[in-house]
Amino acid sequence: MNVMSYKSLILCGMLILGMGASLEAQNLGRVQRGQRGYTPPPLQTGDKKMYIEDELADIDTKMDIYQAELQLDEFEKAVMKNMIIDYETQRKAMLQDETIEYQKKMEHVEKYKEALRKELEVFLTEEEIRTFSNLHFNDDKLDKIVKKKKKENKRNRKN
Repeated sequence: MNVMSYKSLILCGMLILGMGASLEAQNLGRVQRGQRGYTPPPLQTGDKKMYIEDELADIDTKMDIYQAELQLDEFEKAVMKNMIIDYETQRKAMLQDETIEYQKKMEHVEKYKEALRKELEVFLTEEEIRTFSNLHFNDDKLDKIVKKKKKENKRNRKN
């Protein structure tokens, strides 16, 4: 055999090995992530961080809703607004504290809710407090009302 055939044999061998390595890199024989509906479970993290919403962002809109639902005058509306702001700042400070466990945070938030209800008993009846609790602490209904009001405001601006 001459030198040319050795060179071509070596070249063909390197080509075959190179193709084999590229096929291995493509994971052709194995199930890939997301293939055939399989997705590996997420990794568990040691600490659980809570997402804290800013409830005071649209406080004026909420206060208008509370005033309409509870038939509040301007003074009662202002007093209630201050109580809600105090409650929300305490709640937010508690939830942002990362040194306290999740269960303890939830216990403190419940205590803050009860304290807010006690403060509201000064000028609201039990039925009104129940209505307020449904509106303020149950965000589903309130968010729908806020979105509806925003839609109405957009329509009014266009006209």
